[in-house]
Amino acid sequence: MRNAMLADLALLDGVAVTCAVAASSDPQLLPGVHASCRPRGCPPQDYLRQEARLHDLVWVVAPETAGLLGGLRQMVADRQWLGCSSQAIAVAGSKQATADCLQAAGIATPVGIDSSNSSNSSNSGSDGGAWIVKPDDGCGASGVRRHPGLAGALADRDERLRHHEPATIERWVDGEPLSITLLCSAGCVEVLSLNRQRIHVDHDGRLSFGGVDIGPVPFQRREQLAALASRIGCALPGLAGIVGVDLVWHPLRGPVVIELNPRPTCAYEGLSTLLGRNLAGEVLAQHRRAYPGMPATLAADAA
Repeated sequence: MRNAMLADLALLDGVAVTCAVAASSDPQLLPGVHASCRPRGCPPQDYLRQEARLHDLVWVVAPETAGLLGGLRQMVADRQWLGCSSQAIAVAGSKQATADCLQAAGIATPVGIDSSNSSNSSNSGSDGGAWIVKPDDGCGASGVRRHPGLAGALADRDERLRHHEPATIERWVDGEPLSITLLCSAGCVEVLSLNRQRIHVDHDGRLSFGGVDIGPVPFQRREQLAALASRIGCALPGLAGIVGVDLVWHPLRGPVVIELNPRPTCAYEGLSTLLGRNLAGEVLAQHRRAYPGMPATLAADAA
């Protein structure tokens, strides 16, 4: 994903690119892309703040886990930041806050499928079907577990809470595990691709993510997904740049949104080639429109 972003940026005229890498990594990058190594022991936030002073724009990809992406966002000025607002990152970085935001906008989520809300389901007596427990600020399938009944899910959640690990509980949604990649700007949300996610559930119910197969948006689903994307953009207006949405296509209810990723995801790799568009260039163009007066020649830092 990082190299795909760098490849797009390297094709743009008037853009000089620096890629931030960890000191322990092998900084073999594309020709013309400079590597800046974060010193050992230097906190990512301090390093990014220093690098931002040397660049016109900053494009960060980082997990929401433990508030990392949100913390990095605070280190960069608005006019330099390519991506979502602090408020959008804060909402999308919490599974519960995301579900609350989308439900308020009438968008289907796992919690909204059944009248027994996960927050009070221990008193509802409803134990039909499988349930999912996951870190509230987790990324991907890390720490996600499927339970055949509500009792096991509640015990799992409570055990995590006892260890001071914020967790959410929601119903398992049957259907196709998919994601959509969005290009977001003020007043406009475009669905770029519909991607098939390779999700594996082991014998203990633990989920693992095996990658994603990107693809064009099928004609028969185009209108429904465009409407969903527009509603997501209205529900969370701070979304900007490349954004990922994980969903399950339920056989009766259609798309049920699982979570939002307020940043590029692994589905970015190969997407510009698939669409015949330089998506990094479009992100920069949107940012120029939002912040007129940007210099004609840019130094961009991809962290």
